[in-house]
Amino acid sequence: MPYDPQKHHRRSIRLPGFDYARHGAYFVTFCVHRRHCLLGTCADGNLQLSHAGSMVQQEWQSLPSRHPRLELDEFIVMPNHVHAILWLTEDADNPAPNLLRAGGGPRGTGPGTVGRVVQLLKTSTTNRYTRGVREQGWPPFDRHVWQPNYFEHIIRDEESLARIREYIATNPQRWSHDMENPQGDGTDDCEAWLKDVCCRAEPRVRPTAAGTGLPERPEGEHEVRPYDNTGGSFSEGGEHEVRPYEGAAAKGVGRTRGSPLRIGHGYDLHRLEPGGKLMLGGVQVANDLSPVAHSDGDVVIHALVDALLGALGLGDIGDHFPNNDPQWKDAPSRVFLERVYEQVKAAGYRLVNADVTILAERPRLKHFKSQISDSLRDLLDGPVNIKAGTNEGCDAIGRGEAIAAHAVVLLAAGE
Repeated sequence: MPYDPQKHHRRSIRLPGFDYARHGAYFVTFCVHRRHCLLGTCADGNLQLSHAGSMVQQEWQSLPSRHPRLELDEFIVMPNHVHAILWLTEDADNPAPNLLRAGGGPRGTGPGTVGRVVQLLKTSTTNRYTRGVREQGWPPFDRHVWQPNYFEHIIRDEESLARIREYIATNPQRWSHDMENPQGDGTDDCEAWLKDVCCRAEPRVRPTAAGTGLPERPEGEHEVRPYDNTGGSFSEGGEHEVRPYEGAAAKGVGRTRGSPLRIGHGYDLHRLEPGGKLMLGGVQVANDLSPVAHSDGDVVIHALVDALLGALGLGDIGDHFPNNDPQWKDAPSRVFLERVYEQVKAAGYRLVNADVTILAERPRLKHFKSQISDSLRDLLDGPVNIKAGTNEGCDAIGRGEAIAAHAVVLLAAGE
């Protein structure tokens, strides 16, 4: 049916006349339906995600594979909402479509837009959450997982970008004051945090309280405060000139989740039993000894997976590969590492180096260290240092009843 402004007059909650496929940086917030805390808990600044919350993180990290112009920046999954910065880039092979109808009518969540990114995330997470309820006993949701609309803000300069990154990163520390917290006091000072971000002109569209700490408005409405970056005057026709911050995106420089460097630490321990085989870093080091584990129990790879997830702020290995999930029974741990390192690359990072310490009384690992290092280098495209030691006869490791590993990783932004 052709667009008819006389009939199709549902009020748009986006900035009239603005092309949301335009390359640049955007801040988005979307909330769980009725603000139910399905994604985790937060107390005293400590955020603990549920399986559903970890799933949402995974889906967000995978979005660039489905949206060729999308690059990710800082984000956080809170108990009942998500804050994120995303970039739409210039791409000669995937040009931004023309999304404005004749007469300025909206096209909704057109291809290549901010709205399409949010739609993809909501659709994939709703499908997975539904399976989680059915198959893994996740808490049921009330008709919808997500509220139907979302907050968005067009980021206009580097200072605004830095302040919004800080706001996202520190959101757990302010949860007790968050407007989205059903038990909070509602005094979240987001307006102060975003004071320098908000533009000089009066808002053209009314804001929502969704994740902003601003006064409550009808559900689904949000705020866009445009300004004319040539000095505040109106352009011809009375419209503001609104330009998202492009930063280095116009030069083809990749975007990441904010910090250029990220560090993660991981640890794993397994009891040992006679028989079977023992894998370390994807290398078989014994054929008369095996870990008590759901998967193949490779403590080196498990520690590395934990370290990589920690560097990205994505929980731990149990969130992503539960030890009660039949699909991971006896699975080779290298599968876990491959999947998680794909998330590292999707977030715009690469491994600078990893350092692993293995603690075991048996078997002796001196002659396996270089093999383990080479095996992991092939998986991670980066140097992995392997150290091996004993516990000098102390505790279960020292008695030869268990084996453990520590791993530290350094990630850097860029290719």
